[in-house]
Amino acid sequence: MQLERNRLDPWQKWAIYGLTLLLIVSGAAWFLTDQFVMVEGAFGPAKHPFQQTLLVTHGTASFAYMLLLGSLFSRHVSKGWKLRGQRYQASLLLCIQGVLILTVPVMFYAGHEALRELGANLHLIAGLFLGVILPLHVYLCRRGYLSASLQRR
Repeated sequence: MQLERNRLDPWQKWAIYGLTLLLIVSGAAWFLTDQFVMVEGAFGPAKHPFQQTLLVTHGTASFAYMLLLGSLFSRHVSKGWKLRGQRYQASLLLCIQGVLILTVPVMFYAGHEALRELGANLHLIAGLFLGVILPLHVYLCRRGYLSASLQRR
C-alpha cells in the first residue's frame, strides 16, 4: 500500500524557505537597528539610514510571501487538511501567518501610538514563532511520513 504524500513543488519549497529566511533576517535586523543603533545626524542622534533599506526589503519579501502562501492553499493546504496528518501544527502555522498579515495595518495606520506599539510587538512575536513553527512543521511532516512508511514494511 502506497502512503499518500503532500509534498510541495520544488520551486514552492525553496521559495518558502528562502522568503522565510529573508523575512526573519530583514525583520530582526530592522528591529535591532531600530532599538539599538543610532548615528549622529545633522540635528543630533538619528536612526541608521540602512533601516529604510531593511524595511523596504522586508515589505517587498512579505508581498511575495503572501502570493506564495495563496498558491499553497490551492493544493498543499487543502490536501493536507483532508489527510489530517498535521492539522494542529499546520493550523497554528496558518494562524501565525494570519497574525503577521493582520498586524501590518495596525503598525502603520492605527491612530493611537499604544495600539501601533501593540501591533508591532505582536508582529515581532509572531515572526519569531514563524521561525520556529515552520521548520517544526517540515520536520514533523517528514518524520511522520518516514515513521509511517517504516511501520507499514
